[in-house]
Amino acid sequence: MSPTTTFKDHANTYADWSVINPVNRDYDRPTILRLAGDLNGKRVLELGCASGVLTTHLVERGADVLSVDVEPQMIELARQRLGNEARFEIVDLDQPPSLGPAGSIDVVVASLVLHYVADWQPLLQELHRLLKRGGALVFSLHHPITGADRNQT
Repeated sequence: MSPTTTFKDHANTYADWSVINPVNRDYDRPTILRLAGDLNGKRVLELGCASGVLTTHLVERGADVLSVDVEPQMIELARQRLGNEARFEIVDLDQPPSLGPAGSIDVVVASLVLHYVADWQPLLQELHRLLKRGGALVFSLHHPITGADRNQT
C-alpha cells in the first residue's frame, strides 16, 4: 500500500477537506462510530488514520487508541491534532507488522482505507490474531461509483 499522491503531496489540503467533506463528516464517521458501539475503556486499533479526525472521536468516547497510517505526513498531522491522547505508528497495511499481543484489541476500525490494500489476507490474519474473542472489525469502503473517478485499480 504505497502512499498516493493525494495523501503524500497534498496532506494539509486533504486533512482540511476531510473535516468538512459531507461524506466523511455526515455519513462515514457517524456510521463507523455507531457500529463500533461503546468504546469507553476499550483498546481500539484504527487503520488508515489520515490526519486523526476519526481518532479524535474515538478518544472522546474513552477508547485507548493506536492509529496507523502509511503516510508519515498524515501521522504528523494526527499527532499535531491529538498530542499524546493516542498512539500513532507508520504502517503499510500491505505488509502488516505485529501490532501487539494476541487478543489485545477490542475493536478495529478502518474508515475508507481497505480498498487501498492489494491483498487483504495477511492483514485480516493479523487482525484476527489481535482481536479479543468477541471483538469487532468495523470498516467502510469507497463506493465503486466514486472509486471509478479516482482511477483506482
